[in-house]
Amino acid sequence: MNEKLNEYTKGLILYPQCFDFDWLLKHGFEMVKYDQWENSPNSTTGIELFSKENKTAVRIINEVETESEGTLTYQALWIDPQLSDFFDSIK
Repeated sequence: MNEKLNEYTKGLILYPQCFDFDWLLKHGFEMVKYDQWENSPNSTTGIELFSKENKTAVRIINEVETESEGTLTYQALWIDPQLSDFFDSIK
């Protein structure tokens, strides 16, 4: 799994806030690729690859099914360093 994640995030920086799918589309991003794989019987990772003005943003969504807590969802946003000012201005 880490090898796949490294492929998608190479050259990008982890942004401290995550934005949802609709927000990214509303702010001019185009979804160019989606990938999903099962890590284990109770864990799935999804990758949403977005582009805006030839710059990349990658949303990583990891869902884990637990017996005690139900489904837990973790999200991270990796962005082209040139997009930092754009995201910082909107926070």
